Amino acid sequence: MLSPLLDRLLDLSAPARVSLLDQLRAYSPELAEELSALLESDADAGARAFLETPPRFARDGPGAEPRP
Repeated sequence: MLSPLLDRLLDLSAPARVSLLDQLRAYSPELAEELSALLESDADAGARAFLETPPRFARDGPGAEPRP
């Protein structure tokens, strides 16, 4: 049940997400809180360009540039 709801929320605009989460809170506060936390984690990862930043490797040393 969590995954389909999360997918639906991710496809919505911010105001529509808030509205749907408010509706879910009336039905299941725990589910709404879990979905809110997942959405926040997704936003944090997106803000840091998590998947777009190449990894740094320990053998490269501190401050080393990512490899192409």
